[in-house]
Amino acid sequence: MTDARRLALTLSSGHLHPPAPEIDTLLHTLLTSPTPHTPQFSPGTLYYTAYRLGPTPLWELLTRPFNGRQGQEYNYNHGVGTVLNYAELGPMHVRARGTFEAEPGGE
Repeated sequence: MTDARRLALTLSSGHLHPPAPEIDTLLHTLLTSPTPHTPQFSPGTLYYTAYRLGPTPLWELLTRPFNGRQGQEYNYNHGVGTVLNYAELGPMHVRARGTFEAEPGGE
């Protein structure tokens, strides 16, 4: 089984309790590999992060007291992308938009 497949199966199992050193190791392997990757996102779809490296994002911290929903919506076209961060804080919805582009030599 490939590292990417093992990572996907582990993340989708729902039995993950961060921090998980084995996931950190798999993520590092994939992030440092020379394998090309072209992101494909369904426009308008709100994505949830199943696992991340580093500190807890502000969006998650803000939604905890409200048991609110948070996520990201990504759109990517010809090396330029946009991201919409979304959080529900009780009756209020907070959104922030940003852009990103492919690294040199990447798509």
